[in-house]
Amino acid sequence: MGDLPEVEGDARQLRRVFLNLIGNALKFRRDEPLRIELSALRDSQEWVVTVRDNGIGVDPEHSSR
Repeated sequence: MGDLPEVEGDARQLRRVFLNLIGNALKFRRDEPLRIELSALRDSQEWVVTVRDNGIGVDPEHSSR
């Protein structure tokens, strides 16, 4: 597990995004133990942040939202 990068942005909005992602992972979980993974990878000029969980996923009809 490594350190995450510091990024420029609106701290309130970034916090809101991560809290929503984590809240949804908690709300739409399976019976198995919850697992949430957060990673950051340096692209050519920016950081790509990925959040992944082992929840039930999004119904394809709602995926565009």
